[in-house]
Amino acid sequence: MAKGIVLVIDDEESIRNLLREMLSERGYEVCAVAGLEEARLAVVALHSAPDVAFVDVHLEHSNGLDVVLTLRSVPRLAGTTFVAISGDLVLTQEQAEAAGCAGFVPKPFREAAFQPYLP
Repeated sequence: MAKGIVLVIDDEESIRNLLREMLSERGYEVCAVAGLEEARLAVVALHSAPDVAFVDVHLEHSNGLDVVLTLRSVPRLAGTTFVAISGDLVLTQEQAEAAGCAGFVPKPFREAAFQPYLP
């Protein structure tokens, strides 16, 4: 049985694959998608709501922080922890929280940076 469900929203396939592999190896069920519409479909398809969602701040067709605000309004995601990720922008804890995120993980990733947010 998985330790928990993780949703990854990143428009870069290499990042989705990296996080899927890293988190799957640690026992998490991972659903990785490229954007908001795929995330909406994934949330419906998953057997239960994700415990945590890692969302890229700069998505190809949208602002990741806007995606967080949109997904936060989905009742099924009320208990999901959202975490911003980015390689070209650094957010303070206050900025992340203002956007509805529990925190921020910068790219390139250090595996330990994800641990505080995982179930």
